[in-house]
Amino acid sequence: MGELTEQRPDLGFVTLSAEHLRSLLVHLRDAEGFTHLVLLTAVDWLEEGQFQLTYLLSNREKGCDLGMRVMIERPADALVSMESIHDLWPTAETYQRELFDTMKFAEENFKQRPGRETWDPAHYMKQQLYPDSN
Repeated sequence: MGELTEQRPDLGFVTLSAEHLRSLLVHLRDAEGFTHLVLLTAVDWLEEGQFQLTYLLSNREKGCDLGMRVMIERPADALVSMESIHDLWPTAETYQRELFDTMKFAEENFKQRPGRETWDPAHYMKQQLYPDSN
């Protein structure tokens, strides 16, 4: 399992593999008081060929939140899926449906491409402002 990264005193994140997610979510809900699913969202890392799913849980008694990040390979020729957690938190179904609808909208409205070129903002702006310097 991943290491805890503290963003601030009341918020931390753990990056873990998909096979450990469900057992950790059940443990956090049942034994650690993280009873509220605040958010379930996804990021498509085109260049890295991965999707990132982020699950944010809240422990209201202790006033703290914990996020779990799961990286999933993004094969070019296959659909990606992840086990649903709506049996643990019924509200997850709404988030999952929203992710599916967003993906469908993107596929219908944006040209598909194999990736995109990115630039480090500081380096890119320096090149734009001072093209003769290296």
